[in-house]
Amino acid sequence: MSSAYQPLHHKYRPQRFDQLVGQEAIAATLGHALTSNRIAPAYLFSGPRGTGKTSSARILARSLNCLNSEGPTPEPCGTCELCTTIAAGTALDVIEIDAASNTGVDNIRELIERSRFAPVHAPVRSGSVRSARGCCRRRCWRRHRSRSHRGRCRRRSWCRARRCHRALEWAPRCSGN
Repeated sequence: MSSAYQPLHHKYRPQRFDQLVGQEAIAATLGHALTSNRIAPAYLFSGPRGTGKTSSARILARSLNCLNSEGPTPEPCGTCELCTTIAAGTALDVIEIDAASNTGVDNIRELIERSRFAPVHAPVRSGSVRSARGCCRRRCWRRHRSRSHRGRCRRRSWCRARRCHRALEWAPRCSGN
């Protein structure tokens, strides 16, 4: 019996901060924040494709929610139930959404509703919004095609930034509840 195909970037995804290649500064910064228990309500990982943004977010979620440690730890065990489900991407308390493909108002409302619930298994509920820049780009450019919107919004970058901010303003609220 052969197991299901797993892409190489999933099979060899880093599981701890010391396994991140080329991100020593990020690993050290997040490690110090976890050891001193000074965790910010939100982190922004940006960069080109393949630099470890999603891997860093998953490692941070595992470090915050590891059941074999007393609190946040820079070295998650990787063997407890929560660590394995976060690594597999099936954890209930870790919300991952691709904002480039979920651009509808109903998608954002569903995300806000899911973030308001208390964590089920984990001590902390965390969320990862990938491609947040693309969540409003298509809608904003469609509106800029119409002459009426072009007259009201003279600065396209402001319009794009304001839409992204509205779509993602739920993030600070979910960290305290």
